Amino acid sequence: MLGAVRTDCSCSEESFFRQRCQKAARFGRKGCTKSKSAVDELKQIDEFLETGRIEESETILASSRYQALRTFSSVYTIGHSTAKDLYDRHHCRTLEDVRQHYQNISDESEEVRMKVRERRRREGGMLHVDIVEDWIKIKDDLDSK
Repeated sequence: MLGAVRTDCSCSEESFFRQRCQKAARFGRKGCTKSKSAVDELKQIDEFLETGRIEESETILASSRYQALRTFSSVYTIGHSTAKDLYDRHHCRTLEDVRQHYQNISDESEEVRMKVRERRRREGGMLHVDIVEDWIKIKDDLDSK
């Protein structure tokens, strides 16, 4: 695989592969074929140069996991690590699952409630559950624009 697919990719797929091709050219094909990952990368570079696409990347981008992680990380206060944690450890699959997760945390844990209350007193701001609920309300409107 040519590295993990990033949800915040700032470069186009084409420029990414141009960089990879330049790297492969520097080492030469024989120099790159010593490790399995380098061989896989060369195969993907060849696939992209021949077809203009990479099947593995398209599969990842179309997967429900990637779509969920991308949606979760679009919520203020939820970064990529938290999104992966919500998906893998807490089995959240939708924003509603995330909202429910944060609701359960705030309902169940006195320690969490105390920490949140103290932080809000010091800094102001909203609870995670409030942020997710508000995002659910406006997300569809923003996506349609």
